[in-house]
Amino acid sequence: MKKNSQHEIETKLKTAQRLIEEALANMGMAPRAPLAAVAHATSGQPKTLGDHILLLRDGGFFSQPKIEKEVYEKVHETYYCERKRIGVELFRLYSKKHQLRKASKVVDGKKLVAYVW
Repeated sequence: MKKNSQHEIETKLKTAQRLIEEALANMGMAPRAPLAAVAHATSGQPKTLGDHILLLRDGGFFSQPKIEKEVYEKVHETYYCERKRIGVELFRLYSKKHQLRKASKVVDGKKLVAYVW
């Protein structure tokens, strides 16, 4: 009896896994996509400042260290906010959510805090 029920459970799990992989493929995502990417893809347009910054990160914007001013200029193209909010959100994504890494960048001879992924 146990072998039969075990086999049934394995079959159902494999079927569920196949359906999930097909659904993700239809959405244009890999089966092992990061959780943040799944959340952004399913929610449609980014709504919050954090969503806009993470969308930039997922698009490769943070492949090189970026300072607050550079992030503000890029985000400001699609989302209006004060520059101070950018700095707060970058720090939040770095410290609490571990969605960005901290780095440094020399601009005009000054060493500034930058963020990278």
